[in-house]
Amino acid sequence: MNQPLSYVHPGAKIAQTVVIEPYSTIGNNVIIGEGTWIGSNVTIMEGARIGKNCSIYPGAVISAVPQDLKFKGEETTAIIGDNTIIRECVTINRGTSYRNSTKIGKNCLIMAYSHLVPDRGPRREHRRRDVRHRARRHRAVRALQQRPHDRRAAAAVGKSRRVRTPLTTLPPRRRASRLYR
Repeated sequence: MNQPLSYVHPGAKIAQTVVIEPYSTIGNNVIIGEGTWIGSNVTIMEGARIGKNCSIYPGAVISAVPQDLKFKGEETTAIIGDNTIIRECVTINRGTSYRNSTKIGKNCLIMAYSHLVPDRGPRREHRRRDVRHRARRHRAVRALQQRPHDRRAAAAVGKSRRVRTPLTTLPPRRRASRLYR
């Protein structure tokens, strides 16, 4: 059922059983599956692919232009699976050139005021940090292999290897405090 107060672009492909509430806007190159309910004030922009039996609550914005400075206006999509519930004021952006789409699976619940962004790919600073972390861990593993009872080397590797010293080797004061822990 299409309300007279909503705008549907003639290039949008909408199934017969879709319910569109007033003041909603549906742009060009949009595909909406059967049984989907679209609440009032929903904006569905170009490139949206919405599955069957979805519910989109008021104020949601689907397939908006990504908020990514690397986006150059390429044709991308936002794909939403069947039986997905999108609550109030959710923003789902289109993909970027890295993956070309933002995909949401089937039977999902996206809570109110959520903001879903496309996968932008690996970032340079994350890769640098991972390389440094791997090198630091490699050095710690080598130190632990050379000194297996060294607590500091074990802590650097992440193995909480606590080396307990026998009570007889401790001085009397430490021996007593160890017994009452």
